[in-house]
Parts: sequence; structure tokens; C-alpha cells
Amino acid sequence: MKRCLSLLLIAFLFCGLFVSCQSNDVDQTLQGNTDAPQTEAPLTGILLSSLDGYRVIRAESADAQTVAAAAKLCTDLIKATNTQIGIADDFYREGVESASIKHEEILVGSTNRPETATFLADLKSLDYGYAVVDGKLVIAGHTTAATAAAVALFKEEVIDCLTENSEFLVLDSTSRIVRGEYAIDSLTLCGKPISAFTIVYDKSDEYNAVLAETLSAYLSRKSGYMLEIESSKSLDKLDADSALIYIGSSENAEIPASLKVELTDGQYILAADTGDRTVVLAAGNTAKDTGAAVEALLAAFVSANDKAVSVSLGGAEPIAYAETELLSAMSFNVWVSNATDERMQSALKMIKNYMPDTLGVQEASVKWMNFLKANLSDNYACVGVGRDEGGEGEHSAIFYAKDKFTLIDSGTKWMSATPDVPSKFEESSLNRIFTYAVLERKSDGMRFLCINTHLEHTSEEARILQAEVLLAFTEQYADLPMICTGDFNTVLGGELYKEIIATRFADSSSLARQTQKVATFHDYGDSSKIIDFCFVSEDDVLVDSYKVCSEKVDGNYVSDHHPVLIKYRLIG
Repeated sequence: MKRCLSLLLIAFLFCGLFVSCQSNDVDQTLQGNTDAPQTEAPLTGILLSSLDGYRVIRAESADAQTVAAAAKLCTDLIKATNTQIGIADDFYREGVESASIKHEEILVGSTNRPETATFLADLKSLDYGYAVVDGKLVIAGHTTAATAAAVALFKEEVIDCLTENSEFLVLDSTSRIVRGEYAIDSLTLCGKPISAFTIVYDKSDEYNAVLAETLSAYLSRKSGYMLEIESSKSLDKLDADSALIYIGSSENAEIPASLKVELTDGQYILAADTGDRTVVLAAGNTAKDTGAAVEALLAAFVSANDKAVSVSLGGAEPIAYAETELLSAMSFNVWVSNATDERMQSALKMIKNYMPDTLGVQEASVKWMNFLKANLSDNYACVGVGRDEGGEGEHSAIFYAKDKFTLIDSGTKWMSATPDVPSKFEESSLNRIFTYAVLERKSDGMRFLCINTHLEHTSEEARILQAEVLLAFTEQYADLPMICTGDFNTVLGGELYKEIIATRFADSSSLARQTQKVATFHDYGDSSKIIDFCFVSEDDVLVDSYKVCSEKVDGNYVSDHHPVLIKYRLIG
């Protein structure tokens, strides 16, 4: 008898292990004792025998990482099922057979198909997974990284578990959602859940749109909720009772009378009316004042360190404010060639004219580094080594104001398959590195990550591989504000630029309250490209100004690149 029980237990455990791998099996739930015969519903889903002619669909505007994930999924499915599965983007045109929407689709990432929207509606920003929605398989998350994780999960739990006896790829009842971890589990504003709000920005100033994006990105990172953003001219699209966070002027007709107060420069209003429609107003007379109002709202979320946060606001009174500390960062390719004493002195004057709080240099040879260290040591400390063996070769060093910051951690990584030793990808002509520093502001203990780099100049493929190493490194510092300076050797809007924006950073020139955007690589009249950037994490860095320092020093340009300078506030 004991032996029979043991055999039954072993069989039960084996079946349990088999079911855990076969995620396309339905869940078995004990319904209770009954004498009535049990009739099981027939299984429905995507049959393996029907996969010929299916297409993997990803967004037409998908970034390189999502394109690669969709392509790999297609390849893995073909190998595992021995079927002919195609791949395409989500472009479609009514009445054109070759560009029509078909039922036989596997949707990867954020496509324009309604099934994708239905699936993503239940997901927060870091959540990901897969499910059958209205007969189509959706594998997605809101972000590039989440979608890549969803594709990897599907391969592990579904594709790798297929056997010769498998009938279905997935069942209609199959769904698998992995929930992310968030600093805030639940968030209410003026008594309403944050998910009930739409962010509306007043179109009277373009900077209001930037502030709306910053607020949305912050809420997404902290709580996972991804709020819709609309302009004031789109208010008629919204339900009459939908809650609003309104950024900008209080003169709009939709703003309740209770929130219309007289403001002078240097004041803002941050208040709410909870009448027929809850309206939170963050506004000032100038873009700077409105920015202070949004910063105050973010501070209200930051100050509550509970997993369940409830924020209430005071009455509609003008609030005078003291500006938070403005920091500055400079990116400067000093040009390794023709390092004459005259030109080096001119570069030093350029730096001292601005005295940035952090300075990232590129093409800084040992000669350049010795010169800069000797002449900046009164104000700056420095981290970083050369890209070649023994710390020789060009540096991508970081200088930081030692009276403002304490160095917490630092290092140099090689953008290769072996980041801890001098090395390179085959696609790169040279070793390429980035230097990082975790700095703590002495005035308040605020920490942030500063990165400086110089990517390959001969190959876009090499640059993308190098950027992936850099971006993967930033994952361990996801909770810190980030500043990333460098010569990226890619143009504005290029493939690499899009991947950096989609994955981690925002372009400071697009976020700044004041922007002077001109070419950064002039090559003494032979070029007019923007290839030097100051990227920032947009949800916890408020950019006040962006400038290309294109002036001459002593009648000459100091390098073949102009320095780039940003001024910003940390709000993380």
C-alpha cells in the first residue's frame, strides 16, 4: 500500500512539473464534490498546424532593440515549429491586400493594433507578459526593455516547452503577466487615484509640454501609472468628469474660478478644485514659475516614503519660492591632434569661462590629461583612465567640482563583450570606453550618476553594440538621476539616437526651458553636425538651459568640436 501511494505521489509531482513548463495548458481548479457529470469545454487557441502564414508584427517606428527581439522571436518560432512565419511592421492601408490587417498575427511590443491596446491597458510601466486577445497573441510591455523581457519569457515558457505531442502554441485562456516593483503601490491626489487623472498642458508656452512629459515620466517610474497627456486645445476630447492636472496658465476657460488668482513673477499656484471635476493647477506667470510649481508637486510625491501615498493640496494662494540649486554639466571633445600650447590654453579658458560643476572630456590623451589636471586641480577632482593597456591612450574622463560633491563610486568600462578589461567589439576600429561617477551633493546628500563617453566613429553597428553595454550598465543605478555626456558620433534622430531615447535617456536640448541648438562638430568649417549630446533621465532632471558654446577664444575655435553646456535641477 505504501509503495502504491509513493508511486502515485511521484506521478503527481511529475505531472506538476510537466504542467509548469507547458504554459499553454489550462489551469486545473478543483470545483468541489458533485455527482453531476463534468463536461470540459473544448480547448481553443492558436494551433501549431495553423502557423504557416502567420506574421510577427512590430511597430513601424520600433527601436532597434524591439526590431531585434521581434526578429529573434520569428526565427525561434520557425525553428521550433518548422513552419513558415513571416515578419512585418504594423503599417496598413485599407483596401490594399498586401498592407491589410490579418487575423493571423503575433503582436510584439506597442503596435497600432487594438489587441495590443487592450493588453497594455492592464499593465503598469514595468509590467510585461503575453496573452491571447481576441484571437491574436500579444507579447509586450510598455517599454523597450519590458517588451524584450516579455519575448524572452515567452520563449522560455512556451517555445522551449513545445514537444512532438503539442497541439497548440498557446490557448485562448493563456496569459502570463509579470508585475514590476514600484516605490509607490497606490497613489491618490486630492482624494482620487492617480490613474483617474489626465495631464493637460497649456499651449501658450512650449515648455509646459516638457513639464507635462517630466511629470508623466516621474509618475510612471515611481508608481507605474502612465497618465495620458493632452494639450489644452484637446480638452473637448476628454470626459466632462475626468480629473485633470493642468500645467500652465490659469486663464483657460476650463479652469475653475476658484483657481484664478493674481500672480506676480517669482510666484506660482499649486492648488485644486474638487467640485464637479477635480482640477489640480500648477501654474505661474512665466515658464520658470510654472516649472517651480511642477517641481513642488513632484516634491510632494517624493516627501512621502510610504508604499501608499496620499497627496492633498492647500487653497488657491500665490506661493513665493526660492529656486532650488542649479547645476551645470559640460561635454567637451578637446581634439587629440594638434595639441599645441596655444590651443590647450584656449581650451582651458573656455572651461574656466563657464566653470561647469561636471566636465566630461573626450579625446583627452595623456598629454591633455596632465595639462587639465595641473590647471584645474584647485577646483576639480578627476576620475577615469585611458582606453588602452595600462591606462594609456585617450580618456573619457570626468572632472567634478570638489567643493560641491563627494565621490561615492567611480570607474571606467570598456564597451565590449568584456567591459572590465581593455577590449573592443570586432566592429569597432578602436577600444571605446565610458567613465562613470556617482556623486553626492554636499548641500543636501542628493546623489546622481554622471557618465561620459566617446563612441566609435566608423560603424553604426559598433556604436549600437557599444551603447547597449552602456545602457545595460545604467540598470543598476535606475533609482538615481543620470547625466550622460559625450561624443556619440551619431546624428540627431539617427538609429542610435532613437535607441538611447527609447531605452533610458532624454535629449536635454529637447527638455530645456531655454535652448540654443546649433552644430556641435564644426571641423573648422567642414561640418555642421550635431553629434555631441548631454542626455539626462527626464523624470528626475529638470533642464533649465541648453547651450552650444560656439564662440571663439583669442580669435580662434579651441577644438573641432564646440563644447555643450546644460544647466539643470535634480528633482529625484
